[in-house]
Amino acid sequence: MVFGNGTSMQSGAQVDIIFNEFDNVRQPVQLFNSNQNTTITANSILGNNPMLASFAGVEILALAPDAPNKSRVVIHNNTFTIDSFEYSISR
Repeated sequence: MVFGNGTSMQSGAQVDIIFNEFDNVRQPVQLFNSNQNTTITANSILGNNPMLASFAGVEILALAPDAPNKSRVVIHNNTFTIDSFEYSISR
């Protein structure tokens, strides 16, 4: 799978991505051209499939010329395992 969860809310929405397992998804969480509050909590993101050309656990993009210039993202208590390298964020 290439994409997991993509959002593009421009109205200042609240988006919560919690308690998910993304297994070999090239871009599990992608926020693009957004003006939103996003909380990414207690997810497991695994990306150790050598067939994937690249991997990004959380990607934030502003590509459109009229993209909003602010978003708030909180990444908390997730586990990222990428190419057999495990890193956990807990604060």
